[in-house]
Amino acid sequence: MAKQNRFKRFGQQASQEVGFGNTSSVNQRLMNPDGSYNYVRVGLPWYETFNIFHFFITAPLSHFILVVMLWYTTMNLVFTGLYYLTGVQHLTGMVYENEFDRFFEVYFFSAQTLTTVGYGRINPMGITSSSIASLEALVGLLSFAVFTGLVYARFAKPKASLMFSKNAVVAPFNDITGLMFRFANKTKSNLMNMKVQVTLSILVTDENGVQTRKFFTPLSLERDSIVFFPSSWTIVHPVNADSPLYGMNWQDFKQAQPELLILTTGFDDTFDDNVHERHAYNISDMVWGAKFVKVFGTDDNGRPQVDLSKLDTFDEMPIEHLIGGQNPQLAT
Repeated sequence: MAKQNRFKRFGQQASQEVGFGNTSSVNQRLMNPDGSYNYVRVGLPWYETFNIFHFFITAPLSHFILVVMLWYTTMNLVFTGLYYLTGVQHLTGMVYENEFDRFFEVYFFSAQTLTTVGYGRINPMGITSSSIASLEALVGLLSFAVFTGLVYARFAKPKASLMFSKNAVVAPFNDITGLMFRFANKTKSNLMNMKVQVTLSILVTDENGVQTRKFFTPLSLERDSIVFFPSSWTIVHPVNADSPLYGMNWQDFKQAQPELLILTTGFDDTFDDNVHERHAYNISDMVWGAKFVKVFGTDDNGRPQVDLSKLDTFDEMPIEHLIGGQNPQLAT
């Protein structure tokens, strides 16, 4: 009963501070490992929820290139159709032997006009064809101005480029137990004033047997900020008497379906701007009874070295309980 009261007290305080609120979902995670929210928006027309600028900035590079190529091809086909509709005889200088060659003569003239290259062999004659060519040149100038801006925005967008361990682990820590994960700076950029905020979400059963998901934020950490971040950082939540995980064994831990929602922020002097990154772990990503192996060492010249290939590596270290006192494994 004391444990339930503690959960209820923590949950009421935390649920007022987190945008997720309470949910009865048991099997679905709230945030994907890449930091995107695992929520589906319904009830509005698709055009009210779609942001074209957001799509172009956040879409994978392959999707961005595909959309640009589709736009380029479609515009050329549209204007090729207009030239055919108004009569391709008004385009002088074409060389072709059959209808297939003639189509591509008109198509590539459209491409040259859209990109304002204009080699000069084919020319529009008459007001109609010249007007279509003028409109196409305008569309090309505006389109490439927009796409150039989007390419620059994607290229210049500040990004932390952090590499998170695949798993979070429950391991002995300072004679008690800790819930840990770690991440590293995988680029040569200089990150400073790094801060981490972790939200823990667990399922809690009240006295009526009703399960609700409670949020605890910010989750207490051994250290939540550092000044310089050149290598890797292990984040530890000490499981003491103030922890919502206090007193749990493996079965309690598994039934609580814990999920860690992580926000990292810092200053990157490459971009001269603040950067942030999100990540998440749920129960399927957590290992009970394990400890990360060391990633630090020295190179042949004695300089500090971080082996990022070991970031996900851990050794098994069996534990029995998440307790606030001395860990049975470490008792003497």
